[in-house]
Amino acid sequence: MDIGLKVWNEVKDNLSSAKVYLKEFLFFNAIFILFSFLIIDNRIIVFTLIILLFLLSLVFLNMVGYKRKGELNEVKHEIMYEGVKWLTPNITELKKVMREAYNRNNLKERSNNAINKAKEFTWEKTAELVKKLI
Repeated sequence: MDIGLKVWNEVKDNLSSAKVYLKEFLFFNAIFILFSFLIIDNRIIVFTLIILLFLLSLVFLNMVGYKRKGELNEVKHEIMYEGVKWLTPNITELKKVMREAYNRNNLKERSNNAINKAKEFTWEKTAELVKKLI
């Protein structure tokens, strides 16, 4: 896979994870733009600030999305685990990964191989091996 495509897909995943906070970002940006127009008379500076704000918001959303893929939350419901942080996974990310694993072409073949391999580890097979060794 091309490195640029891989990075682009990662950025898209991060931004989709951060869309939980999209309302807050849009509200903050709208307030900032409104005050910029009211306070600064020079429109070129205002438009430059708006473009800069937009780019910085995308970078920040990317960083937030990267963090949201799995957040560490302190366990409070178990006394035994006080002070321990557990990973709270992103359900949409888990669904995506599980779909990819399920839709692979060789999944059926691998599951059949696993069943056949497990059948080799029965008590009868073990007894047969011991008989051969003795």
